[in-house]
Order: sequence, then structure tokens, then C-alpha cells
Amino acid sequence: MYFSSLKNTKLIHSIIKNKILSSVMKRRIENIHLTIQSPHKTQEKIFHELIKKGKNSVFGKKYKFKNIDSYQKFTESVPISSYEDLYPYIKRTMCGEMNILWPGKTKWFAKSSG
Repeated sequence: MYFSSLKNTKLIHSIIKNKILSSVMKRRIENIHLTIQSPHKTQEKIFHELIKKGKNSVFGKKYKFKNIDSYQKFTESVPISSYEDLYPYIKRTMCGEMNILWPGKTKWFAKSSG
């Protein structure tokens, strides 16, 4: 009897997990389709979300992210920077300061080739 009850409990848990996962995947697939149908709109939405999120960092304040409402304004306000240009910010972040280049505490550092 106990084994049968345990088996039923596992089955019920599996069904619940499957329904939850199916629901999450359905929403994810819908989002993917929206992105495919309107990639420019999706990029613009993400751009604005990133600018909004970064506006209170030291870097965001310096380049007045709060006034940036378009890609054009971004390119006019934020200069192209090399690693060497960004190094003072990176060094501060590596010393434990928060909200320098991006909000929060940076946990991992890596120098890439591009």
C-alpha cells in the first residue's frame, strides 16, 4: 500500500512539474516568435531597459544615461572606449566598489580579445 501511495505521489509531482515546465516553455516560445517578428522593436526595448538600469552607475551618471532616449543620443553621448580608457573604472570595481560600470557588485572579471 505504501509503495503504491509513494508511486502515485511521484506521478502527481511529475505531472505538476510537466505542466509548469510546459507553461514556461509556451511563454518562452511566444517571446521568441515576437522577437523574430519584430527584431528592431525587441532591440529597442532591450536598449532602453539597459540604459535605464545603468543610469545610476558612475559611468551612467558621467555620460548622462538619464537623458539618453535613443541610439542616436547614445552614440553622441558615450564615446567609443578602449580597455585602457575603461581601466580606471575596472580597477575601482576590482577593489570592491559597487555601481561603477554597472549596478551592483561585479563577481567575475575577464579580459577578452574583442
